[in-house]
Amino acid sequence: GIYGDVQSIENCIFTSNTFIQELNKQYGNQNVPTDVLAFSFTEGQDSEYRKEMFGDIYISVEMARENAERYDVSLHKEIRLLFIHGLLHLLGYDDEDDDNKEIMRAKEHHYLKNK
Repeated sequence: GIYGDVQSIENCIFTSNTFIQELNKQYGNQNVPTDVLAFSFTEGQDSEYRKEMFGDIYISVEMARENAERYDVSLHKEIRLLFIHGLLHLLGYDDEDDDNKEIMRAKEHHYLKNK
């Protein structure tokens, strides 16, 4: 598996800003669209029944397109970056403070470079 007993990511869902904003409002307590959200199946209620499933990653294609234009990269590269970012969150990394953000950025760069 990818991580311990975890076998696979259940879903990578490509969505709109409107849909991801609703998820962010409901689960992240922020009523704004975001580029990526990750929901772990290895923690929380019923996690003992989902040992073979890792989690879901939601990516807003609209936000990815905006990011790609802003950072002058291809949409394909931006979506890969967002997927890696979501996967790192599922692995337990966070970007809540500068030190952890720097760790995540280094890992993102490493995995993007070693596709």
